[in-house]
Amino acid sequence: MSKHIDEDAVVQALLDTRKEIGKEPLKKLVQAAHAANGKVVSGSFEPGDDKCPPLRLKFPWPPHPNTWDLIQKLLAGGGRVEVFPHGIPHPEEILVNVHTHGLR
Repeated sequence: MSKHIDEDAVVQALLDTRKEIGKEPLKKLVQAAHAANGKVVSGSFEPGDDKCPPLRLKFPWPPHPNTWDLIQKLLAGGGRVEVFPHGIPHPEEILVNVHTHGLR
């Protein structure tokens, strides 16, 4: 027997990942970045993505423990996160790009 797939649930899950982030979740994200000694450095648009621009955050090195907590919450909340250390072999800061599609 084949498993029944709830197509409506699949479609809804896909649509949920395309929602724009609202004002309050974005405000909480900025506050969380500041609580981790981070700062917002840009919110530029990606080519072809005019609905949910990535949010670029910078954090000093070594990162505050709240930085890792924030990254884990973003991942658990459906966001896509890219982390880049600046300064090789001795990092001076980390750059975090947050793609907010579907962020809850």
